[in-house]
Amino acid sequence: MQPSARWSNGYAHSVSRLIECKPVAKTTQNVLDVGDVVRSLDDLVVLMQRYTESPRTEMDLADASLLWLAADTGVNRIMTMDVRDFSRYRLPDGQAFEIL
Repeated sequence: MQPSARWSNGYAHSVSRLIECKPVAKTTQNVLDVGDVVRSLDDLVVLMQRYTESPRTEMDLADASLLWLAADTGVNRIMTMDVRDFSRYRLPDGQAFEIL
């Protein structure tokens, strides 16, 4: 599936902004490094392509990031106003989000 030109331009802009970043957050347990996120961009692209149905719906980078994070952590509860999209998304084991 070929992404739309609008999707490609938006993705390129998002990637360039991520690459310019420095480490974004420190906690007492972990340091979140943007380098880890950049290495996972291929996974995000796959998700965005899977859930993009042109011209009606496009999965954006924010939704892809949340789906990737849910798959990585196993947390499937989400509070969102975007019920239509998050009702379509599935974790790798086929589990749906629990929308709060």
